[in-house]
Amino acid sequence: MQLNERFTETNITILHEMHLFAPKYLLSDLPDCTVTCIENICSFYKLDCTVVVREYSAFRPLYRQMHTLVSVTDLLSKKHVATTTLPDLSDEIKTTINEDNAGDDHDTDTESESISNWADMSFIKPLRAITDLSGFPALSWLYTILVSLAVTSSTAERTMSRIRIIKNRLRTTMLDEWFSSLVIVANEKDIVDMIPTDSIIDCLAANSDPLQKLLLTN
Repeated sequence: MQLNERFTETNITILHEMHLFAPKYLLSDLPDCTVTCIENICSFYKLDCTVVVREYSAFRPLYRQMHTLVSVTDLLSKKHVATTTLPDLSDEIKTTINEDNAGDDHDTDTESESISNWADMSFIKPLRAITDLSGFPALSWLYTILVSLAVTSSTAERTMSRIRIIKNRLRTTMLDEWFSSLVIVANEKDIVDMIPTDSIIDCLAANSDPLQKLLLTN
């Protein structure tokens, strides 16, 4: 009953039309989509069905030729994400992160394989292929929407749970900038735990004259 209430007949129809833009369908021998096949999703997102169909027919053969050249390696490496998410860190900290990750090769390989399968089935590859091309404005807009759609609300729900912990009754006057920074630190706890405490202190001291004086004094 809850599923029927959440997913109306219109929503189910739109979800069914989405699979026409998935990589698996693009690479299959099934016929191209028509105006009647995607009229609901185009109407919902206010797109011209005729333009989308025309761009789809032109893009599909191009994607079959270039899909193996589209790279998603930046989504596969946990170590790459850990080091590139924090560009202001020193080389010493990044080396420490890589050393900590060295013992997790098995878990990382399993996770990378899972993410690789997900990337091959998601709308990311077609979107990146369209980004490298030109002449597909409507299709590019539609793929941008499809990529940004959340599969579940669990991430947002976990963030809301952390907000209750961070902004408690003792921190009701917290400014938005400081609050946003604390939320990011709480959400990326696995990355923060890899950073040595001494390195964090050094980074804070390097951006604060009073802290530099205290450290020099001690």
